[in-house]
Amino acid sequence: MNTMNLEPLINFFFIFFPIVGYLPQIITLQSVFPPLLSTITIIANLLKIFYYKVNKYEKPILYQSFVVIGVHSFLLYFYNKKLSYLEEKIFKHKNLNRIYQKYGLFTLNMILITFIALTLNCLCFINGMENLFIGCGFLSLTFESLVGVIQIVINKVDNKKLPIGIKKQRCGKELFFCWFFGDLSRFVWMIWLKSPVLLVLSVVFQIGIDLALILDL
Repeated sequence: MNTMNLEPLINFFFIFFPIVGYLPQIITLQSVFPPLLSTITIIANLLKIFYYKVNKYEKPILYQSFVVIGVHSFLLYFYNKKLSYLEEKIFKHKNLNRIYQKYGLFTLNMILITFIALTLNCLCFINGMENLFIGCGFLSLTFESLVGVIQIVINKVDNKKLPIGIKKQRCGKELFFCWFFGDLSRFVWMIWLKSPVLLVLSVVFQIGIDLALILDL
């Protein structure tokens, strides 16, 4: 079969693959994915969308960012578990705690995300400031890379606070396997389409983090 005939199907799977690892949480409306990581993931993909303004990379990558934002907004909305130690330190900080207590976790995160989006859009209208969107590529890479790193930190910190011999992992390894295979296929796909180096480097780093999470390093 001609490769060009398969391209729409490949693009479809590429765009919607991020949903796969979270299907059990979506179906049951029981989110266990750390809300801090969902927030960082949304911001990373928001930055990637802004980066598109100055670097017209492949459309499926852009569309996938919208899907990822939708999925993690859903996970944030339905999260009702206990926060990790690190998340409590951040979300219950004295400057954020009032909003957290009054409006809840989802609203607090949406306010933070909306503030970032509006700030970047306002800067776009300032003469010459559109060049700042070039920096969104670097920031997106940084935030995407942080997700896996913070997941490892959350696991380590939470496990240290448990009794000796007891080990707790908030996200199942099936999710990390989905991340690994998803990032691996994304890497191959991006190389094939000669995507921007920044976006490819982000995926390479994430593959390494995925392996660390799977091996529980």
